[in-house]
Amino acid sequence: MGDGGSFYAGVEDDLKRATRMARYMVTHWGMSDKLGPMSFRIGEEHVFLGKEIQEPRDFSEATAAVIDEEVQKLLREADDRAFTVLREHRSELDQLVDALVQKEELHKEEIEVILGKAPEHDVNGQQDSDGVLGTLDKGKVKAATIPIPGPNV
Repeated sequence: MGDGGSFYAGVEDDLKRATRMARYMVTHWGMSDKLGPMSFRIGEEHVFLGKEIQEPRDFSEATAAVIDEEVQKLLREADDRAFTVLREHRSELDQLVDALVQKEELHKEEIEVILGKAPEHDVNGQQDSDGVLGTLDKGKVKAATIPIPGPNV
């Protein structure tokens, strides 16, 4: 990823999107145990300008604080779940990393073989001789260095 700045920009965008989704879940779709099935009017993003337009809200500061708590709760639960899934499937993740180190690209069927979800045959029905299936022209997954932080990060 070259300079690292693009990595952080990607992380920042992911966090913005996740936060926006969690806020919509709480304020528009009624997905909060504390607030229940209610919709709250909050600033909306103007598609053309790409900026949020503030509208007068129709709820109190106390409700705004509960909304923030519920959004944070959803994001923390999702973060915890992501780390749990990574921990539970660490061996499969390591197998994929090893295969990507050997070959820069993996096809869907190759990934399925590595994860034990498909027979060890390539897409043409040929038996795989070296344990890593041959490169195909379409549907490849490129190798990337992805830091996987531990649970204490």
